[in-house]
Amino acid sequence: MSSSCWPTGSVTSSATPGRPRRACSTLTITDSAVTHNLARGGRSGAGTNGGAGLGGGLFNDTGSTLTITDAQVTYNFAIGGFGQGVGGGVYSLRVFVPDGAVIKKNHASTGNDDTDTGFP
Repeated sequence: MSSSCWPTGSVTSSATPGRPRRACSTLTITDSAVTHNLARGGRSGAGTNGGAGLGGGLFNDTGSTLTITDAQVTYNFAIGGFGQGVGGGVYSLRVFVPDGAVIKKNHASTGNDDTDTGFP
């Protein structure tokens, strides 16, 4: 495990008892298009809230790095299933580097149509 990875929670694996699992990945998208995708949250059951639709085009989880260079993220949708729908184009929980990227004309049912960082 790399020490630069962010822990994903307190879940432990049998291979490393007592240590949190970590998600570490890097994705770089260059000179490409991410278009016409959908993240749809689940429906609610009796007495429960529905699921969230996060990142219609791209979802960047904790511990990961997403770089978009000279690429387009357009016409994607994040729709909540009686929950939130945010980040129609990109929903990022950690490092997000839009370098010359065009991120527009996306839609989210709750808010932040094009991008949402998901953390303060």
